[in-house]
Amino acid sequence: RNQGLTFEPDMADFTRRTFEVDRPITRMIHEQSAKMVHLTSTVALKGVTCKGLCSKNCPRSNPLFWREAWLDRVAPAQPQIQIKTGTTTCSSHQQSEAARA
Repeated sequence: RNQGLTFEPDMADFTRRTFEVDRPITRMIHEQSAKMVHLTSTVALKGVTCKGLCSKNCPRSNPLFWREAWLDRVAPAQPQIQIKTGTTTCSSHQQSEAARA
């Protein structure tokens, strides 16, 4: 449990894998009280939804809410910048490799 949000058993299937953050989660409805709850440091990940395994096979496929403290940030991928050289096109990485040769 982290600030009232639990790490659900369905979430274990997604550990040790890399996903992109879909959006921040800033509020949700607490189902038992029907009250709006405000959240901080919480995100949804692209393609990561509840499978309903612990809720009698719930069919909703809700996005799982992840505390940022549970996640490790990875470095962004290097952008591929296309550079035209004569009649050929190569990436900046390919051009750097060719310059070293």
